[in-house]
Amino acid sequence: MWFEARSSTEIETGPSGRVVRVGGRARAEANVEVAPPLLLAGGHRIAAHELLPLRLGPAWTPFALTYAVPVDVPREGWLLEVPPPPDPSLAAAFHALEAIEAVHARIDSLEAKLARVQRSDAPSASLLELY
Repeated sequence: MWFEARSSTEIETGPSGRVVRVGGRARAEANVEVAPPLLLAGGHRIAAHELLPLRLGPAWTPFALTYAVPVDVPREGWLLEVPPPPDPSLAAAFHALEAIEAVHARIDSLEAKLARVQRSDAPSASLLELY
């Protein structure tokens, strides 16, 4: 993955710091989604205001990220800390785990409804209430 910061603009300044917009371009060897890079400035690791991942591919993709920089941070010597490239097998395992957890949640919900129907003394209670 490659990130190039091309510009930074101070949007707003206040007593607690300043809001800075960093723009540039990025690309990756394959189509991936990555977390926005951290801004390393004056010994601080500053997270971007934007939370959505950046979608990168083989072509250069423009980006613009907003950072809240504390007042004690110098105005030069900033770097972007790029996250490591995602591992496809780890991502697949994570999605499989999410699917299994959803199935277990649905089973728990159905078991709870079945238990209510079985405890019910009303003759109108039926298994159709499960859905």
